[in-house]
Parts: sequence; structure tokens; C-alpha cells
Amino acid sequence: MRARRVITVLKPQFDVYAITRDDHYKSNHMLDQEHVFLIRPKNTRVWIIKIMPYILFNKFDLIICESDFYAFASYWFLSKILKYKIIFEAHGILSKEYADAGGGHFKFIFYKFIEKFCISRSDYVIALSEEIRNAYLKYNNNISLVPVFIDKVDICHLSQPTIDAKYIGVIGPFSLIRNKFTLDFISRNIDKFDERINFALIGKCDNRVFHPRLSYLGYISSAKEYLGEVAKLDAVLVLEMIPTSGPLNKILEPMSLGVPVFTTPKGAMGLSNLKNGENIFILEESDIINTINKILFDTGLMERTGISAKEYVNEYYNIDVNSRKLIAIINQLYI
Repeated sequence: MRARRVITVLKPQFDVYAITRDDHYKSNHMLDQEHVFLIRPKNTRVWIIKIMPYILFNKFDLIICESDFYAFASYWFLSKILKYKIIFEAHGILSKEYADAGGGHFKFIFYKFIEKFCISRSDYVIALSEEIRNAYLKYNNNISLVPVFIDKVDICHLSQPTIDAKYIGVIGPFSLIRNKFTLDFISRNIDKFDERINFALIGKCDNRVFHPRLSYLGYISSAKEYLGEVAKLDAVLVLEMIPTSGPLNKILEPMSLGVPVFTTPKGAMGLSNLKNGENIFILEESDIINTINKILFDTGLMERTGISAKEYVNEYYNIDVNSRKLIAIINQLYI
């Protein structure tokens, strides 16, 4: 999602190409066909080698590496020959996130090495959160915070406060361990939630749990259609048990629509200036069920929280302000 938004803001001023394994760069008409280099097969283990011909035979002035710590080696090596600049976008702190997830010591040391290699050899580093910037500042002084910027949408929160039944959204894909935890939590505890509360699961889910209050919307390829579905919800639940050092789109996007979000302290990491109980609800896992049962039907509270959430995103994750920061960094590299 970050790469797509970067492309969107750069297209008016620069000739932009994408080297990707994602078909949606073409299907969503983000770029002309000749501006998308699609690597196949999608899950190839030689990704970092397959990208090299596209770099060699195109005269790029700049490559923005979207937090790909492995492919960076190819970009860096060829930059010595072709003399282009590299911006590395750090979406998280690689070694810290691995350690927090309970990873082993030797791989942790390897991740420390690879993140130092990438950050220190970049011409410029963009951090998506202040925590990431502070962690990587010791490797490279040319680093700036350019947080997630949320698209402007003409979609409003469509939830009907007078309807007794409430719908809470849960956002996947559920093949990821961090999202699978949320699905497992809901399937174990759904009968503990108020019987008027239903759950809508958005994203690919291969191992479905069937329950009359669970519905599956599946993968939604269109960003506008996805946001339209989120706007219909009464709330979104983001149950993060693995901390992330970068801000989560699945928290910011509902907030930008005025949809209240319930999350955990680990889900809120990477987000600055949050006010718990005012623009978001940050809860320990043990408090989630009782709190949701208690306040989800408080129409006034939920409406105020949604309005405050939207104002928060507009202030700190505004696409106009943050995209200008990105463009200024690119222009600075060529002064």
C-alpha cells in the first residue's frame, strides 16, 4: 500500500517505474503497462537476481527501495556502476520486530547486520515512524520522518447508529501470523461478545471458521471498494500481539473514515500523539471483550471517537503535507 501511494504522489512530477511481484500495479491502472516490470513467479527465491536486468537496461536516476532488506544488495551493487541514487524506506525496525516475535539469537544478529548494511549505504533513508528514525539514525544521518500518508476519500462513515445489530471489522490477510491471532481470538470468544455484535472479516482467509455472526468479505482488490466496505462498519478491531515499529494502515484507514478503532498497546506502536479513549481505544487483550460489550452501543461516545479519529489522521497523516516532504527529499538529492 505504501508503494502505491508513493507512486501516486510522484507520477505528476517524475517518470515512475515499478519493479514488483504484485499484479495489482497493472490491474488498478496505477501505471502504464510499459512502466511496470513484473517479476515471475511471484514467490521466486531469486527475486534479488531477477530484478537486475531491469535496472541494467533502464537509465534510472533514483531507486526507492520499499523496505526490501534483501533486494537492496542488488540495488546498491549496480548503483556503483550506474551511478544512480538510492532512497531506502524503512517501514519497521527489522531486528527489533524479529526479537519481539520471539526469534532466535543467530538470526537476530544476521538481521542487525543486514539492516546496518542497508541503512548505512543508502543515499537517504525515509522512516515511517519516529521510533524507526531514532533507531536507524546511528547508521545514517541522512534520515527523515515521512509517515504514512492516507489518501483523500469522498467516502463518509455510513454506519447507522439506530440499528441494534453492530458490525466490527477485522482486516487480514489471515495467512499472516499476526492476523491469524485475531481470527483465532474471535473464533474462541465470539459467544462472549454481546449477541447483537457481528464480525466482518476482510482479506484472504483460507481456514474459515463458520458461525452465524461471522461473515467473510474476502480479498478486495479495489482500494475504493475496500474503503467503502470499511465505512459501513461500526468499529474495527486490530488485535496485535506482535509489536510493529511502523504505523499500521489497517488502523489509520478506518480512522480516516471516522470509524472507531479498538486495538492493543502493541498495535498502537509507531503511531504518534494518540489519545486513548478520545480518538482510539487501546486495550489489553483481557479487557477487549468487556469493554466492547460496554461501549459499542454508546452512540454518542462512538460518534465522538470517530470524528476525533478523522481529525487526528487529517492532522498527522495528511497526504498533501507528507507527500511534499517526500518530493523535497528527492529534489534535495539532485541539487
